[in-house]
Amino acid sequence: MDAALAAAPAAPVPEPLPPEALDEFDHLLGFVVSSSGALRRAGAEDLWRLGDGVALALVDALYDTERTTDERSAALEVLGSGAHDAANPLLLEVLTSGPDAWMRSSAAWYLGELVTEGWICDAVLRLKYETDESVVVYLAQALGKHDVLAGLSGLRVISRSSWSEQQRTTAEALIAELTAEVEVPVGEPQPRDTAFDRAVWSWIARLGEFQLRGVDDARFILTNLGADVAPHLARALSDDDRYVRLHACQCLERMGSKGSSAADALVEQLGSQDLGPHAAVALGTVTQDSVHDRARTLLLELVHNEAASPGLRLGAARGLARHRSRLSLEGVLTQFERERERWPELAQALAEAAVSIHALEERDLADPERDRRVDAAYRFAIACLDTPGLDPASTGAVWEESFLPSSAALNQAERPELAPFETLEADWNAIGERRGPEFGATAMWRARKALLESALVPVLR
Repeated sequence: MDAALAAAPAAPVPEPLPPEALDEFDHLLGFVVSSSGALRRAGAEDLWRLGDGVALALVDALYDTERTTDERSAALEVLGSGAHDAANPLLLEVLTSGPDAWMRSSAAWYLGELVTEGWICDAVLRLKYETDESVVVYLAQALGKHDVLAGLSGLRVISRSSWSEQQRTTAEALIAELTAEVEVPVGEPQPRDTAFDRAVWSWIARLGEFQLRGVDDARFILTNLGADVAPHLARALSDDDRYVRLHACQCLERMGSKGSSAADALVEQLGSQDLGPHAAVALGTVTQDSVHDRARTLLLELVHNEAASPGLRLGAARGLARHRSRLSLEGVLTQFERERERWPELAQALAEAAVSIHALEERDLADPERDRRVDAAYRFAIACLDTPGLDPASTGAVWEESFLPSSAALNQAERPELAPFETLEADWNAIGERRGPEFGATAMWRARKALLESALVPVLR
């Protein structure tokens, strides 16, 4: 990692303007305020001729509440008026620390116009903390200009729940624009500049910090950058710091198929004593819904291999649940039958795999014995929601993911066995909304278990 950081040049640090240049600065800023068109642009260029220190003076003018609004707005305009290396880190400062939403929105817009990409990581992080909807929209738009779609989730929240009809309409239009322009296949990294690489490696380095705030911020950025940082994270899997390795692996797991370019690196880590179980889960996730026979074969072999460590076998089963290949179903059912009595935790992971594969849709009346095995796995997955010693949240997450695909299948064909899924999602969510002091986690999972029993047990054998 140190070599990667050294390979990318650090951003320059501007020096303040000398005192004798401040009067000239004020004169030129006033000229910009009073001008328009070509004259306004000429005034901005003259300001930059004072030297890189003008960037700091512009920020000071922007934050100076004794100046007029026109002066402060003009200062930010000049700061973002061109590809000045001295301005870029200060635009980021305005984006993250500007006291007014209009400042942060304008800074986001100017950053989006840059050719360089060292600002992208910090802009993605701002999405985590920004509370003003208009700034989120500008951030999403700026990132979208550089084919970074990290702002989509924020836009979707605004489009659903903003009190402002105009904001909802703007968010919906931008979502349509950003998703329509996606041409690069999912999981294929795009080339980025050295400033972007340095920023990424600096955040990967923070995965090893003791303070959890920095680690959590780094994970948020890296996960949301997706495919473009998967090669960096693949290299980080071999870092000397075990926490960097672990968190890099978890970032790949969180990004799903966008991390598919790291699949081979994850395979190499399956034999690692500390990282192997996590690598198995991540391998299943980054290859989900894809024809990746090597990943599926390796994960099934690990699940069946009783000589492998328990943690690795459990990780492999969870990886199969995320891989979601129906070609794994027979192997999953076979191992589930072996483990359901002797190793409940592994049986739980295998039952989750059966649900995530949508095994219920694979039932065939011509093979009642196979259908019985599918139904047994489903019954076990229901029971996991209220079985001491097992994690109901793990199985609950798999059930939630199964509702939508099964509901979609209902719209394509007459599938009586899928009919319960038509209303399950709404009822499941309604139970979750009741959670509170009088209705705790245990009560919630028991209610959800009862819901699944009433809906699914009648169609199971």
